[in-house]
Amino acid sequence: DGKEIPIDINLSPIKTSEGLLISSSIIDISSQKEEASILKKERFDAYSASHAKTNFLANMSHEIRTPLTAIIGFSELMSQGSYTDSEKNLFAERIRSSGKHLNQLVNDILDLTKIEAGMAEVNITRFPFIDELTDTFANLEAQATGKGINFNVTYGDYLPLFVESDFTRLNQVLINIIGNAMDSTHYGLTFG
Repeated sequence: DGKEIPIDINLSPIKTSEGLLISSSIIDISSQKEEASILKKERFDAYSASHAKTNFLANMSHEIRTPLTAIIGFSELMSQGSYTDSEKNLFAERIRSSGKHLNQLVNDILDLTKIEAGMAEVNITRFPFIDELTDTFANLEAQATGKGINFNVTYGDYLPLFVESDFTRLNQVLINIIGNAMDSTHYGLTFG
């Protein structure tokens, strides 16, 4: 039908009484080529999944440090010195918030199949934007204080009261960006 196909040709010389003849066999190797292509893609997909897992775990180990640092820092503050009930309640709230964030990170690590399939879930919810940012920044401030870095945040009047987004992913982005900034400075960070 004029269709081009891959073939394997074997030629063999044969001596006969009539002289030298060439025996040939021609085999259609389309299915072998297709299998080789599938195998190559599977190898590439396996490598990509392994690479994605490695990157995911490296990022998670970095992200886990932030809430752990906040939990340890605020726990130490509560056990040292004399603080008012209001301050202790604030420390306890920061510990709770960091614990929730840490729990979400651990859940993400345990659900690696999402990463392998390239289908990390996005959970859009409506949340109080400034309240959640304040919690995130308070945890990061504890980490900055532990490193001897000044950490200042001011909020503009233009920020919305509520936002619809995936707070966990937004939180992870903020923690990564600010965490990287903290690793790059010895002086301080100001956000406004």
